[in-house]
Amino acid sequence: MRIIGTQKEIDWLLDSLMHGTDCDACPFLEPCDEIRRTEEQAGKQIGEFTPCSEVLRRMIDFSTITNKTE
Repeated sequence: MRIIGTQKEIDWLLDSLMHGTDCDACPFLEPCDEIRRTEEQAGKQIGEFTPCSEVLRRMIDFSTITNKTE
């Protein structure tokens, strides 16, 4: 997936993805679960896991633009 937008638009999208749906509907549920399992095996505790926003940033190619023409 690739998303192009201003930093403000990308921040809004990330916030919407994290809070607008539950994890069951997330298209990145499997890779996110795999990251969590790996972190649990490494001894990380709840609160130390990679946050959803970081997983999304790893999975989605965000291209930030500075000037947007409509």
